[in-house]
Amino acid sequence: MHGSPGREVSIDVKRREEMSAMTEAAPRKYDSPLRRRQMERTRGAILDALAELLKSHPWDEVTTRMLATRAAVSQQTIYRHFPDRDILFAALKERMRDSAAYAGPPVDLQEWADRLEAGFQDADEHFLAEVTANTLFNANTRRFANRPEDRSALFSAIVERTFPELDEPDRVRAAALMRILGSTQTWLRMREEFGLEGSASGQLVRWAISVLVREIGAGNLPPLDASADLNSISELVEGF
Repeated sequence: MHGSPGREVSIDVKRREEMSAMTEAAPRKYDSPLRRRQMERTRGAILDALAELLKSHPWDEVTTRMLATRAAVSQQTIYRHFPDRDILFAALKERMRDSAAYAGPPVDLQEWADRLEAGFQDADEHFLAEVTANTLFNANTRRFANRPEDRSALFSAIVERTFPELDEPDRVRAAALMRILGSTQTWLRMREEFGLEGSASGQLVRWAISVLVREIGAGNLPPLDASADLNSISELVEGF
């Protein structure tokens, strides 16, 4: 049984009207350089606010409302840029990962010591909030460390270039020493527990690395205890 032509036409018209209404109701997606810049500014303001809040608040006490208030945006804006807390964490970590004082791999340990001295002082003068936030994140090293295996490999490579005569167990131990001396935890503990500003702690760390380079080069690295677990040492280094 066939319907009347008028009935078919009315159905088609109604369907077109419904489709047109759906199209008009759907949000229009557009992109432009201006919009991208605005989004980046908003995203940066949120991350700046988070870094500042983490100077005085543990991560689990930072609420979306607090963050929105500090960044001067709505809570909906926070969620639009960072749908969950892990994404927010990752974004701030990525932002803090590259610093001018640590750009590119150093040639040897002495260059690394020079960079650390400048970096510790720079942390006090310009990046206190972000470096403190970075340290707080790294308190949970398994979750928030920035590719720690890459950092450990970097230190091992620098030690190997500086001391090609070292065997692997001694290279691991030397890399562990250098890695811990150059960590943000070292900067923060010297600052918070002993009141040393970055200019003073950076100078000390540079001196300590220079002494270690001299003593290891002279063959004065203590002999390895036969019972020592090098796997545990490597895991410790990767946590920093």
